Amino acid sequence: MDPSVPNEVDKPEDTPAQQPEATIAPSPEPSGAAGGTDKSDPQSEIDNTKDTSVKRILIYHSHPREAYNPLLGVANENPSSAVSSKNVMLVGSYIKKRLEQRGIGTVHAKEDFLTKIADYNWNFSYKYSRMLVKSAMSSNQEMSELIDIHRDSQRHGKTTAVIDGKSYAQVYFIIGHANKDWKKNEEFANKIHQTIEKSYPGISRGIWGKAAGKGNNGEYNQTLSPNSVLIEVGGIDNTAEELKRTADILADAIADVYWSSHDSEKVNATAPQKSNGAS
Repeated sequence: MDPSVPNEVDKPEDTPAQQPEATIAPSPEPSGAAGGTDKSDPQSEIDNTKDTSVKRILIYHSHPREAYNPLLGVANENPSSAVSSKNVMLVGSYIKKRLEQRGIGTVHAKEDFLTKIADYNWNFSYKYSRMLVKSAMSSNQEMSELIDIHRDSQRHGKTTAVIDGKSYAQVYFIIGHANKDWKKNEEFANKIHQTIEKSYPGISRGIWGKAAGKGNNGEYNQTLSPNSVLIEVGGIDNTAEELKRTADILADAIADVYWSSHDSEKVNATAPQKSNGAS
């Protein structure tokens, strides 16, 4: 166990049951951003010129069995499934596919800790995922962006936005204030949030800082990188179509932030020094 990480983890909230419609998840195949509703291009266009064999972003799930009622065809207050096409791993697959379309090598970790770890204890979810993240970073020296995808426990009305007649699962950025450098992680999250807001106002619910205690982990592996963030995508009642639209938008925002940061670094590294007499 890592003594620097709080033992407490977030407990799912109790919410009243509501009957959703069963839906079938779209296949995570390459497609245009947001299911063809992208307003923001040209940056979100597919880029086949960059090498995606170097892995730079990690998508993972500390709570991999968090699922969505419409994908299961049930009504449950805390839907759970080991089937990757019914839970948050589906969203992770969409995001990974889109990031690689944008020319960014991405690892999508699909570990189901419940089946892999003897004497599994849900209360240690972030300790298990922390080991996964550290291993991925050790194997991929260029990896610094760490995205932990979850789903919210709230109902459809609180996790959905409607834009131009189409509904989208909302995203919520969670920052752990048990990390003494949490403001750096918040800055990273805010860049993604602001990028989404420019073209799709209302899809992001904003950024929530959470301290340790009262059932909260409060660190969420964010001490491992200033570019580490937990993102809740949708809630228990969001449909496959809503999740797919939002996953593409979120991936494009992550890619825009990544390339904005790294392209400027390349420019600074390669720009010739000005002479003293330069005008």
